[in-house]
Amino acid sequence: MIKKAMILAAGFGKRVHPLTLKCPKPLLKIGSETLLSNTLKFLESFGVKEVFINVHFLREQIIKYLEKRKFNLNIKIIEEKDKILDTGGGILNAIRFFSDEPFLVINPDTIWNLNYLSELKLLEENFYEDKNNKCFILVVDKKKALTNLLKVTLI
Repeated sequence: MIKKAMILAAGFGKRVHPLTLKCPKPLLKIGSETLLSNTLKFLESFGVKEVFINVHFLREQIIKYLEKRKFNLNIKIIEEKDKILDTGGGILNAIRFFSDEPFLVINPDTIWNLNYLSELKLLEENFYEDKNNKCFILVVDKKKALTNLLKVTLI
């Protein structure tokens, strides 16, 4: 069972400016839940125990947010202080924390819900079936993707 995950939370959120000029995208709210807390709860529901979160842009806000809230996960922050490493660089920078264990990489800007757990379980089962596999990518049928416009607010 996959017990570790990485959440990509270092980006500038340029596609949703001006919302992210003063608030990092992972802390935007959908309803009463931030994108980050929604992702953490989703990972916990899947059975993940340890989460690494890379941060860069407005990182102090994310760190403070995580210090104030309690999640049933071992959460570690990986700061990209000098420059943003982008997706591949962020994962490469964090890979040392995973040893040879399998891990998930997930972004918080997807609105994860329990309906996606079955797809994630299927990905996990297929990963373990063939020992030659090094990585998988989960793509969900666009019919299941959220298409309604949602109100996004700052915390």
